[in-house]
Amino acid sequence: MSNRFPPVPGYPQQNGGKGVSETEALKRRIEEVEYRNRVLKAENEALKEMMTKSNKKWKEKTRVLEAENKDLKQKLTDHNAVLDMDARKLKERDLAARARSDSKSQLKSSMGQNMGNKVISEDKLKSSDVPREWHQRPSSSSPRQGSDEPDPSNPSSWYDEYKRYEC
Repeated sequence: MSNRFPPVPGYPQQNGGKGVSETEALKRRIEEVEYRNRVLKAENEALKEMMTKSNKKWKEKTRVLEAENKDLKQKLTDHNAVLDMDARKLKERDLAARARSDSKSQLKSSMGQNMGNKVISEDKLKSSDVPREWHQRPSSSSPRQGSDEPDPSNPSSWYDEYKRYEC
C-alpha cells in the first residue's frame, strides 16, 4: 500500500493486526480500496474536466490561428498579385522606352545619313519632286505683294520654298 491515500475515516490505524479478526481486516481492506477508488475517480474526473477545458482552449486557439493563417495567406496572395501587376507594368514601360529609344536612334541614324543629301543641285530642283508651278516664272519681274510665291530674282527663296514643301 502506498502512503498516497489517507487512512479510511472512522477507523483507527492498523496496529499490526492485533485484536482484529480476519473478517474485520478484510472489511477494512475493502473499505480502503473503495475509498481509494472514489478518490481516484474524483481525480480522474477533475483531470478530464481540465483536459476538456484545455482542449477547448487549444481548439479555440487553433481556430484563431488557422483564421489568421488564412487571412495572411490571402494578404500574401493579394500582395503577390499587386507585385506581379507592377512587374508587368514596369516591363511594359521598359519595352516602350526601349522602343522609343530604338526609334530615336534609328531616326538619328537616318538623319545622319540624310545630312549628306541636304545640298540640292539645280537638276534636282527641276525634277518631278518639285511642284509644277515652281518651274513657271511669273510674268512680272517682282513677286506680288503678300503672295506665298518665291521671289524669282532670288534663287535662295526658291530653295527655301522647296524645303518648306519637302518637310
